[in-house]
Amino acid sequence: MFGGRKQARRFSLLLLEEGEDYVADWEATCQWPAGVSGNWQGQPKLAGRLRLCSKSLFFEPEDTRVPIARVPFAQVQRLEAEGKAGLAVASSQVVKMKANMADAAYVVDRGRTATWRFALAYVTAGAVVPLLHRYLSASRLPYAERASSLQALAQARVEDAVFDASRLVDFAERLAFEGPAVQLTPLVREAGRLVITTQRLYFQPLHDVVGDMPVRVQPLAATAAVARRRSSLRPTGLELFFIDAPGAAAGGGPTWGAPSAFFAFGSEEERERAAAVLTGQPALSSSLPGGRSAAAAAGSILEAQGGWLQRVTAAWQRGRVSNRDYLLFLNLAAGRSFNDLTQWPVYPWVLADYTSAHLDLSDPASYRDLSKPMGALNATRLATFRQRFEEMPRGEGLDAPFLYGSHYSCPGYVMFWMVRAAPAHLLRLQGGRFDAPDRLFCSMREAWESATTGSADVKELIPEFFLANSSFLVNREALALGTRQNGAAVGDVELPPWADSPDDFLRRHRAALEGPFASANLHHWIDLIFGYKQRGAPAVEADNVFHHVTYGDVDVAAIQDPRERAALEAQVNEFGQCPRQLFLAPHPPRLACPMLGSDGTLSSPQSSGSSSEASSGDAGGRALSLALLATIQAAADAADAAAAEPLPPAVPELLQKLDVVQRSAADALHTATAHAERVASNGEATALTVPVARSVGRGSPQGGPHSRLRNWSGRLGTQLVQLKDQTGMLRIFTLSGTQVRSAKLAELPLTALALLPAPGADGQHPIVLASCYDNKVYAYSVAFGREVGSWAAHDDTVACLRLLPKERLVTASWDCSVKLWRLAEGRQPWGGTPVMPEAELGEHETGVWALASSNDGCTVITGTDEGAVTAWDLRARRSTWQASISRDYIGGLATTPDSLYTLVAAADGVLSLLDVRKAGARLSYASCSAPLRCLQTDGRYAAVGLENGQVRLWDVSQQLGQTAVGGWAPPGPDGLYRPLQPASAAAVNGLSVRWLQDGPAPAQVNLVTVHEDGRMHVFRAGRGETLLHGR
Repeated sequence: MFGGRKQARRFSLLLLEEGEDYVADWEATCQWPAGVSGNWQGQPKLAGRLRLCSKSLFFEPEDTRVPIARVPFAQVQRLEAEGKAGLAVASSQVVKMKANMADAAYVVDRGRTATWRFALAYVTAGAVVPLLHRYLSASRLPYAERASSLQALAQARVEDAVFDASRLVDFAERLAFEGPAVQLTPLVREAGRLVITTQRLYFQPLHDVVGDMPVRVQPLAATAAVARRRSSLRPTGLELFFIDAPGAAAGGGPTWGAPSAFFAFGSEEERERAAAVLTGQPALSSSLPGGRSAAAAAGSILEAQGGWLQRVTAAWQRGRVSNRDYLLFLNLAAGRSFNDLTQWPVYPWVLADYTSAHLDLSDPASYRDLSKPMGALNATRLATFRQRFEEMPRGEGLDAPFLYGSHYSCPGYVMFWMVRAAPAHLLRLQGGRFDAPDRLFCSMREAWESATTGSADVKELIPEFFLANSSFLVNREALALGTRQNGAAVGDVELPPWADSPDDFLRRHRAALEGPFASANLHHWIDLIFGYKQRGAPAVEADNVFHHVTYGDVDVAAIQDPRERAALEAQVNEFGQCPRQLFLAPHPPRLACPMLGSDGTLSSPQSSGSSSEASSGDAGGRALSLALLATIQAAADAADAAAAEPLPPAVPELLQKLDVVQRSAADALHTATAHAERVASNGEATALTVPVARSVGRGSPQGGPHSRLRNWSGRLGTQLVQLKDQTGMLRIFTLSGTQVRSAKLAELPLTALALLPAPGADGQHPIVLASCYDNKVYAYSVAFGREVGSWAAHDDTVACLRLLPKERLVTASWDCSVKLWRLAEGRQPWGGTPVMPEAELGEHETGVWALASSNDGCTVITGTDEGAVTAWDLRARRSTWQASISRDYIGGLATTPDSLYTLVAAADGVLSLLDVRKAGARLSYASCSAPLRCLQTDGRYAAVGLENGQVRLWDVSQQLGQTAVGGWAPPGPDGLYRPLQPASAAAVNGLSVRWLQDGPAPAQVNLVTVHEDGRMHVFRAGRGETLLHGR
């Protein structure tokens, strides 16, 4: 798991100190000092390789029985040339390592000065000694100057590096990208040149340290995924996942030899440039089914983008994804990586019984309380933590108080578990020594007791405890790990009495994770590590507060002092960092929990099925990450397919027999049937938005998130008003398919509609107000069939607008402003004379995407691009409360008729119910399977449109503890009914619902949806009929 290729020599970059760089190497012979042990045969000269690093000089003898010698520059007293090719180095210290190829504690000889003499084979001393003196001189400088000097030398080496074009596999390849990058593997950073051609990815390290691979190559055809990552708290990482696809290397040349690679760039801009070039190559993933689209989907999975977080969560809830695989998905989505030891995936302690002779998986007492962090499991210890927390000083300029000074996941903890499988990494981490024998991972029982009672130990587990490879539990290399105080030598891990062998232990441990108890409670642990209890007040309430640096809210690049920056990076790298927060609302529970058989095995193959167990090899974790992609995609597709399954009896009768009329708006509804004509007719019109295609950036009408506009107003009646595609066209139809009017209002796309009844009109032909990308709002008279005016309402795209009582209009824009306009006769802003808004509601921090208002029009609710929801009092012209609901944009807002509650549809797939009287406190939520685009409610139910084309109904009454009118059977545990899936799978950008009352129960429900592909769907449900037809 800690390396994808075998090392051909003893030397590796793991032997360097923290922050040390590799510089150069030469073939040489060494005259080993007589007073230094190690030259076991007393050879007068030892052939080998002299290696220069930024803080020391290494000599690696060819005789592997002789240790590698490291001479630190800080201890060098004399360094000079002797003759034409000779070199003498006098030092008071030498560090010996890797004798007999063994991973053993380093041996340090210090105190007595010894002179090392080297004879260079193919270069002169005059060419080498000046270079050695540069680094020797740097070692003599004060810390800040030394760090600056070494950094300048390293930067010069990077700038001098040039990619060797002769290493191209095919000279017909065209270079698309070349630039500096650093490849990360656990505890190792290797600088070099990254090159992307039309066919392959190349990485040329500054130095071929091992000596057998000067350039690493991977065909783009066999590159399965590209995912953005953090590196040392900076958004500069890019992780690539590879496969050995048949024919991928048909053009000849090697493949990477590892299942993934992690690169760090100098800046986020450089990372984005490389990612754009890489994902834009036609050859990317061409050996895989689906090609580039499959790679794009895999990248979205690994970054939890494009609705995948919601889809995978839904698949896990239904038992389509195992607990282990779901946790791995969350780790990867949160930026954890098997290539970066500081961000190793974290898994929970599941069991609490490590002493019984028999493990009873049906007994709750066998399990750890997953609703609490490790530090809160022991009440006595927690009391001590809380007391310290309360006594910590607070105030401006002081660090935030914390409960736990240590973290649940850090390199030291990972290596604590993995010392037997990766001893060289532990030696690197701890300066060449193993920990004291009694502090090593000796026993599962002792490790559990330490994590639940120790004053500085709150560590969780790692994925290896739930995989098939048991090598980390067995001392197969016969490592000399020392003798404990009780006289016992440290060997294999002592297992619980109930485990017959290491493999049996892992099998039972995995069964506990996949069993009913963990399945029913795992969402609580997810809340702590990846969810809403990770930060803020919920974290304090859950006793889940760690040192503030571990949350990554520090701009490392902004710290100028090198000592302070190094100390901060060391703190983060050594003491851990939290994963990226994925959920801002409570995580939904699993709905399909497996049952235990009489023999303690799981009875649900779906729950226990998972990604490939062939992940136990040398690079198992990284291979497992790649295998997970196929598992996740298949499970999410299966969960989506479940939408077509028949509904269980619990679904209300009103939702059982849908009569659906689906017609294409692009075809002007010309084939609408009599069913469509039966939709309620009360002489009123409905405005529906068909937003433009996704745009790249603010104000741009081409491709990207900023056109996901989904605003509409009015009620379902005899006319439908539609915005047409990218054309700036407005068209009006009757439900029978007759086009009443059409007009091209603008050159740029229109974004949103509001219907203003014309004075004295019968309501069938209102004034249509349409906002636009050109920053204007247009007024169109349906009665006269012409535009009657427009006005420049904002300095950027007008994203949404809403009519208020007393002839007022509120508009919102990507320019971060919200404005209030008067529409009274003679004061309409489209009249041609310059007009000013009646009020402007402060500056939002980001663009506004959604609007709602109270029934009396005194309060306006706004939703922004970054997930903030704010309530504004129009009378006082100020905000009354603000709530951070999501990290993504707010797709829709709606208030209940009594104006006491606000519903929020967010692009992270969460539908929330907020209490207006409690400053927007979240009362309830439901997680849907895709980002949410639009929303409407009557106070009892809410209808929401999804990016995957579905429409979901949510029982708002249930969330408020009320009983829905009409005697309907209850919905699911989260209040959601099974989704409606129209023929179009394109995003639902607008919907309109009319609930027609006839006595206490709904008599008829009418629904119109408009989709991003231009299709419009009309649905009708009468008494005893349904609105939804599948899941």
